[in-house]
Amino acid sequence: MCEGIKDHRPRDEAIVFSIRLGSIYCFTDFEPVPDKTNIYHRWFIRDKLRTERKLPVKPARWSTFSKIRLLKGDKGPWRVEITDQQGIIFQTLRFSVTD
Repeated sequence: MCEGIKDHRPRDEAIVFSIRLGSIYCFTDFEPVPDKTNIYHRWFIRDKLRTERKLPVKPARWSTFSKIRLLKGDKGPWRVEITDQQGIIFQTLRFSVTD
């Protein structure tokens, strides 16, 4: 989880973010990638699915990211589940949004 992406890398990684940032990024790096496929970033706030982003990944190594814009009521606990096309969770990233 980070505040931005610069030169294809995450910038200012953290687990607590200010609502004033306006957006948060989820950066994912895969190696090896055997075949072209899609992964999903599933963004949850307080255990409710907010959005799901479908992201392509390609051999042999691939980096990708998704971003969410923060709204006024988005303070609280968040998580992003990184899954494959079948819904198998590779990783869960947890973070909080505060004042």
